Amino acid sequence: MFETLKKSFWMINSLVLNTFRTHIRSKLSLVILLFAFALLSLMTALSAGSLSEESRLLKDLGLFLISTFSALSAVILSAQLIYRDIELKSIYSILSKPISRNQYIFGKYIGTALSLLVLQIIMAISLWICAWMVQVQFEMSMLQALLLVYLESLVVSAITLFFGSFSTGNLAGFLGFGLFVIGRLSAHVQSLLENPKELQDVPVLIKNLLSIMLAVVPNFSQYNLTEAVVYDGVFPWSYLYHLSLSGLAYIGLCLIFAMMIFRKRDFV
Repeated sequence: MFETLKKSFWMINSLVLNTFRTHIRSKLSLVILLFAFALLSLMTALSAGSLSEESRLLKDLGLFLISTFSALSAVILSAQLIYRDIELKSIYSILSKPISRNQYIFGKYIGTALSLLVLQIIMAISLWICAWMVQVQFEMSMLQALLLVYLESLVVSAITLFFGSFSTGNLAGFLGFGLFVIGRLSAHVQSLLENPKELQDVPVLIKNLLSIMLAVVPNFSQYNLTEAVVYDGVFPWSYLYHLSLSGLAYIGLCLIFAMMIFRKRDFV
């Protein structure tokens, strides 16, 4: 029993490291370069702007850039995870080893999560250096916001990986990014549904579909603490705790459904 668990651990560990190395060598480096270019543009805007607005502008745009690049990276890195292995036929050599399809999905996801963590750390350090250069100090709310941005990227990655378990890479990326956008707008959609006058000309079917989407898609606007960061506010840690629990539960469901579908998938 112990030897079996030990062997499974090392197989998953090798899969995680291989996924991480693949991301580092391919698209992750490009994302970092794009973020560096965007941050350089932000620095130029700050140097030309009003001194009194430097702090708010840096916090607002800096957090927006990190959130946007993290979500896009989650979609880009997760969309091709399974499809690339199928196209390159490497899926056969991987699954021929003593590793189950469930372990394959789990290892791929953990490797992507590790890649996203490294990416966000690099972006956070870059933003901190930028703040240090213009003498802007960050409060505790910035750390809270960055933690939720990372959690948000993990949820987006799990959603995209779920779609990738039964579709092509491009379709998985499109669906994953689409649900992310819907989740970001869910607060606005909810306010519209609660105001019948705004949707009086909308068919009932559309309203029902919107209600279903609100029930299924995570409310990604809850992960956005930009206002607290800009105005130096602090959210209670209990808010992050409960949001983390719901986010991890959603990730777990996405991975379970991805495993169930992937177990029945035929590659021949």
